[in-house]
Amino acid sequence: MIQDLMRLSTLTGVQVHTEKDGQKLIHACTLKLSKAQLAFEHQDKGLKSVVHFAKNFKPGPLAIVLTGKGIITKKIDKVQGLDPQVLNQVLPNANPDHFYLQHYSNEEYSFISAIRRNEADELMAAFREQGFMVLSLSLDAFVLDDAMELKEGQLEEELLPAYAAAFQVLLGGTEGTYVAVEQLRVNRAQAFARAKLKGIGLLAGLVLMVLLLLNFVGYSYYSEQVKLLSAASNSSTAEIGKLRGQEKEIGKKTELIKAAGWTGGLNYAYLCDALMACMPAKMSLQEFSINPADEELSRARHEMVYQNRQVKVRGACRDASMLNNWIFAIRAKDWVEGCKILNYAINPDDGSGSFAIAVQLKAHEE
Repeated sequence: MIQDLMRLSTLTGVQVHTEKDGQKLIHACTLKLSKAQLAFEHQDKGLKSVVHFAKNFKPGPLAIVLTGKGIITKKIDKVQGLDPQVLNQVLPNANPDHFYLQHYSNEEYSFISAIRRNEADELMAAFREQGFMVLSLSLDAFVLDDAMELKEGQLEEELLPAYAAAFQVLLGGTEGTYVAVEQLRVNRAQAFARAKLKGIGLLAGLVLMVLLLLNFVGYSYYSEQVKLLSAASNSSTAEIGKLRGQEKEIGKKTELIKAAGWTGGLNYAYLCDALMACMPAKMSLQEFSINPADEELSRARHEMVYQNRQVKVRGACRDASMLNNWIFAIRAKDWVEGCKILNYAINPDDGSGSFAIAVQLKAHEE
């Protein structure tokens, strides 16, 4: 259940097929991923336009595959990537800047597919105008090689490319047969990040509600006990000791709530979103902890002690200047009291750096 909350679970795959006469046909299906099982929420085929598609599907993330007229695909000897020499084999005497290119390889050959940028951009813009967010763009039916085999009769043949386009994004994330469009890469990263952040928010809210309920029940119970003991004129020494013990437990729970950062009025969802918004796109995160435990102090006191109003971030970046720029951007926030680097190490293999930083937040009263 927690995994379902933390990942992108619903995505619509769309195949836009252009006939020889220029007529476009849209086949689409919506996939839902739950407990490692794929289910088909909605499917339709033979739609005549993007407007017609928008009337049949709810706005949301899309994975698009283009087939038919307008796409050039050439099979060449296997290559590792797209370079000027390879592009000249596919588009001789053409300006590569005018085309979107896709590279797909099997064990023996490479397949280079191309489509004019203006055609693809116009189509993606039409989907965006209808409220959809395009996460990936693939050319030709090579996406089918990345998809699992379906049971016979589970899905109509016309819908297989649309299914495969959505499948490779849901299960593969950044790995798949995609056209290398920077904005679509950013869209994918944002979609997965938002889904994870939404899951964290729901989970944190559920935990907070349970804790508040338990605290309310405990506080109500102990308050009633205090009234009963205070009203009894013949309370024994043992009863008075019990009352004091109950009061001490209430105090410990109150301090625990404060130390864990469950009070204070800080909108952590907003702060997390603000930190992510100013982070350079080429950095990657491995850990994001709010009010992390102070392990050294916890061992010394033999109880859990938390670093209140602190956000601890671990990740990787290509160079130190990128990290410095992010730290300067964080320090410029009016709700940040300070930001420091806990450690920074360089990977000798690729030159990338791994880092850990601590962001100290201002108290909400300030």
